[in-house]
Amino acid sequence: MLAQEEFKVLTTTEQVAILRNHGNYIHYRVKGWCKIELYWFHKFYVEIWYLHNDQTVGLIRVLTGKPSLEPYLDTIQLKVV
Repeated sequence: MLAQEEFKVLTTTEQVAILRNHGNYIHYRVKGWCKIELYWFHKFYVEIWYLHNDQTVGLIRVLTGKPSLEPYLDTIQLKVV
């Protein structure tokens, strides 16, 4: 099991592979030019931001605390860590 700090230092390609193979996909949302997928990975939440125009990963963000989960709380129930 990887801790947040260990996950953050992996390459984007490694992070995406780990989330797709071992993370729990929860939900997605759309913001501007991005489709944002939310995953639960062991004890923390992670977003993958895909650029709509070419489906490349623009950002991977580990969410820390309730404010970063706010965009999801109206549509799904999450355990706030």
